[in-house]
Amino acid sequence: MMKAAVAVAVLAASLAVTPASAEEPTPVVKQGACPSGYYPNGNYCAPAAGAKPAIPKRGACPSGYRANGSYCLAARDARPAVPRKGACPAGYSGAGEYCLKNK
Repeated sequence: MMKAAVAVAVLAASLAVTPASAEEPTPVVKQGACPSGYYPNGNYCAPAAGAKPAIPKRGACPSGYRANGSYCLAARDARPAVPRKGACPAGYSGAGEYCLKNK
């Protein structure tokens, strides 16, 4: 019984590990029109099913992202990114106006 529980735990952990690009999109603060795949919801743009992660656009979009109005939308292989404010957090590297998650 103990071996089965360990096997299930290992299987569950391996399924939980997904590439960084598979990060789920989250609502973004509304800045003009919502990006493709998002819909207005009060002061936010909420992701619809199948939406790609979006971040506010600050200058040029980081590598792996494309401009879409006031936002940058992630490509399938994009690393998670956050707008840069000072030094990047642990596990992220600076890329212009953004911090990209290390590979």
